[in-house]
Amino acid sequence: MRTNVDAVKIEYSNTRSVYVMPFKSAMEQLRIDPLRIPETVSLSRENLQWLLKILLRGLEVDERWYRTTYPDVDDAIRQGTYKSAKHHFVENGYFEGRRPGKAAVDDEWYQQAYPDIADGIEFGEIASCQKHFDQYGEAEARLPRNIEAIGQLLYAFCSIRSKGFIY
Repeated sequence: MRTNVDAVKIEYSNTRSVYVMPFKSAMEQLRIDPLRIPETVSLSRENLQWLLKILLRGLEVDERWYRTTYPDVDDAIRQGTYKSAKHHFVENGYFEGRRPGKAAVDDEWYQQAYPDIADGIEFGEIASCQKHFDQYGEAEARLPRNIEAIGQLLYAFCSIRSKGFIY
């Protein structure tokens, strides 16, 4: 169980953030010795969500895109339920399957990585890589561009999700 993390007031702003909590600090908050991490670590749902929220705080959220794409969030911000799009995304949006902004698809890489998409575009069955990703690709766990670390993270999240740890 975490220490006094719940007592810390979390402030959200619309300013760009590049900070991510150091690994050692996160492990210590979860009461895991960062120098003796076992091969397998078990976390409660609460602690897993806390860890994800810490990581998500370092992500940029496109305020205008998010509020336009998700009008219910725009309403909630206007009503004072959330301070910003980033606040909503970190607290709820990510866990609801919402995106922090429009994913820019690298057409050349996408077609090389996914030959079925290249074939579909060649034969006029798919309009564009961007449209495919927006409509189907993300749900199929395809990446919009070559980002190996994100691919590994996505694989880990899919593994966690398949075991029922994230709703």
